[in-house]
Amino acid sequence: MPVETGETYYFKDAMEMKNFESKSLNKTFASILFVSDITKNAEAQKTAMPGMAAHDGHTKPKVEAADIKVTPLEGGLTVEAVNKDKVNLAGKIVKVKGVVTKYNGGIMNRN
Repeated sequence: MPVETGETYYFKDAMEMKNFESKSLNKTFASILFVSDITKNAEAQKTAMPGMAAHDGHTKPKVEAADIKVTPLEGGLTVEAVNKDKVNLAGKIVKVKGVVTKYNGGIMNRN
């Protein structure tokens, strides 16, 4: 939707991505929020669906931490190790084992 500088917008749900690289803008954003149900009307956000908190763009969505334990793959790397060695791993097949803790369907037309 078209937005204007200085206006206040309201939304129901958001997914924050840090260090988001926009290839089309050739720019990396330190933090960007992908939001749904955006509006200029604060009253419309008070009718958020059950289980969804209204956000004003300044409040981070609450994410509950879970006690997650993942047994590493034999001979495999952790996600942290893959990120640290991404230059050397570029173009190679890497197997990752993990637990899905949050799902946002259809972001950028992908799942």
